[in-house]
Amino acid sequence: MAIELRGFDDLKDDLINMAAALDQGPGVNRALQAGAVPIETQMLHNASTDPKIISGDLHGSIRTGSVKKNRSGGKRITIGVHHKENGAFYANPVEFVRPDRALMKVA
Repeated sequence: MAIELRGFDDLKDDLINMAAALDQGPGVNRALQAGAVPIETQMLHNASTDPKIISGDLHGSIRTGSVKKNRSGGKRITIGVHHKENGAFYANPVEFVRPDRALMKVA
């Protein structure tokens, strides 16, 4: 008893077209931005509770950057301190020299 299957060529073509649309379209941007929200929220919480906010520079400079293209063809988004915007110049020593006070320790 033979089984005849149809439509797999169309399904394959549809999947290829959907992958190309995601790669070139705004779907990846939205996914990266949505994924950055809980990480930024946790980083802001870490910056405000351990240690407590003193000047607000570190807390105020934690941001989610814009989606950018990699040279390899993918996309990336950065979450953290962007020195150009607000000037928490001491963020890197806090993150990397004092691991007990790191913003990313739980995020």
